[in-house]
Formats: sequence, C-alpha cells, structure tokens
Amino acid sequence: MRAIFAGLYEFWPDPELPEDDPERWMLTCAVLTTTSQDALGHVHDRSPVISETPLRGMARPGPNR
Repeated sequence: MRAIFAGLYEFWPDPELPEDDPERWMLTCAVLTTTSQDALGHVHDRSPVISETPLRGMARPGPNR
C-alpha cells in the first residue's frame, strides 16, 4: 500500500534580502491534519491526512495556479 500525506507548500521572497540574492527565496510547508480516528488517538488527538490515491491535477505548482 502506498500512502500519500496531504500538505501545502509555498516559495516566498524574503523582503529583507535584495532581489538578486540567491538566498532570497524561502520554502515553507505544512502537513494537513485531521482528528485522530485510530488506536493512536490516546497518544495525540491529531493525525495526518492520508490518501492511497494520488491527487493528480488537484494542485499545479507554478505561476498559473
């Protein structure tokens, strides 16, 4: 079984750095979570959103989102 974790990511420019600085672009990301429904619910009340099916076409990174 292949599991895919749902998440978001974004590249954004650091406003403190000059436009030509290669370190200017930062990457931020987050894992989407939901209420824990399994036996691990007693350990933590949140668990990652997991899919067994790739979500092709749902997200297209780039300027034409």
